[in-house]
Amino acid sequence: MTRSMQQLELEFQNLKVDIEDMGLQFEEQMKKEIAKVQQDAELQFKFLAQKRSEVQQLKTEIQIIKQRGLEAEKETVNSEECVQQQKKELAQKRAEIDALLQEREINEQQLRHLRERIESKRSTLNVEKQKVNEKTDQIERSTRMFKEFLSLDIIKTNSGHIQMIFTNIDPKEPKAKYCFKLALHEDNIKYQILESSPEIADLAELTAKLNSTNDLRAFVITVRQRFKAMVQ
Repeated sequence: MTRSMQQLELEFQNLKVDIEDMGLQFEEQMKKEIAKVQQDAELQFKFLAQKRSEVQQLKTEIQIIKQRGLEAEKETVNSEECVQQQKKELAQKRAEIDALLQEREINEQQLRHLRERIESKRSTLNVEKQKVNEKTDQIERSTRMFKEFLSLDIIKTNSGHIQMIFTNIDPKEPKAKYCFKLALHEDNIKYQILESSPEIADLAELTAKLNSTNDLRAFVITVRQRFKAMVQ
C-alpha cells in the first residue's frame, strides 16, 4: 500500500507539472500576441508622427504661397495669371492637408483599437491563469481524499489524459477494476469524460454537472456510487 501511495503521489506531481506547463505555454503565447500588438502600435505612432510632419510642411508651403501671391499682386496688375496659378496651388495644398487629416484620424482610431486589444489580451491571460491555478488546487485537494477513502488510483496515459481506477467496488471481487478516462481541454478549461468501464448510463449528465459546478470531488464520488450500484 505504501508503494502504491508513493507511486500515486509521483503520478500526481507529474500531472501537476503538466498542468503548470500548460499554463506557462498559454501565458507565453499570450505574451507573444501582446508583443506583436505593441509592435503594431509603435509602427502606428511612427506613421502618425510622419504625417504630422508632412502636415506641418504643407502648412509652411501654404504660407509661402500666400506670401508670394501678395507680393505678386503688389508688383503688377498684369500678373493675374500668376495669381490664379498661386490660388490653384493653394487649393491643391489645402486638399492634401484635408486628406492627411482624415488619414490621421483613421490611424488614431486604429491605434485606440490596438490599445484595447492589448488590454483585452492581458485580461484574458490573467483570467486563464487563475482558472488553471484553481484546477490545480482542486485536483490536489481531491487526490488526497481519493487516496485515503475511495481506493482510487490515478494514472496519466501516453496521450496526456487521466485515467481513474477504482477497486474495492465488488465485495466478491475487491481487486476488480472499474475506471473512467478524463481529459481537460486547454482552450476553455472544461472536463470531458472519454470513456468508462463499465459504461454509466447518465455519464453525460454527470459530466455536464461537473463542468457547471467545477466540483471534481463530488463527481468522482458519484461515479464510484454508480459503479457500486452495478454490483448490488
